[in-house]
Amino acid sequence: MTTRRYPLAPFLQLTGWSLNRTQEVAPCNGTEWRLRNEHGVTELIGDRLACAAGFHPHEIWPEMLDHAIADLPDRACAASDCTERFLSDDPRQKFCTPRCKARAWARAHRETQDGTDKNNAARRRYYADHKAYERGRQRRSYWADPERERARKRTERARKRPDLGPRVTTPGAPSERAEEAA
Repeated sequence: MTTRRYPLAPFLQLTGWSLNRTQEVAPCNGTEWRLRNEHGVTELIGDRLACAAGFHPHEIWPEMLDHAIADLPDRACAASDCTERFLSDDPRQKFCTPRCKARAWARAHRETQDGTDKNNAARRRYYADHKAYERGRQRRSYWADPERERARKRTERARKRPDLGPRVTTPGAPSERAEEAA
């Protein structure tokens, strides 16, 4: 906020700083320096000074928290059955809690005939393109098939196995590998 709400006297007394030292931390021109001395500092400058001195701004100016809460807009929940009022710094927040938002969504989409019609229309649109639905079903069944996974593992093992040459299947016959080694 740009309102000069916080006098410098408590800050100077607590820290032992001079006005010149505050000007080093938060530079300003002569007119601003005079305004800070006479009327106090804004929330931003107060925060900067307090942090530079190693304090939390609320330790020096306890009323800062009350002002911050008072500056937040007081809102009513957008749900029709909720009478709660809430504070939020997010201008997009319309519901007091996530649970209240879910209740309002369910009421709009499931519990009314209009909501049920919307859901049914969306379902019909989804299944209207049968080819896309069928491709999705085939893709899901392919990836869920356990035989596909076993075939993939066999292929990997075959690729990793070194080439040992032709194998002789006749029992008792000397192998070609044995002759090559001799």
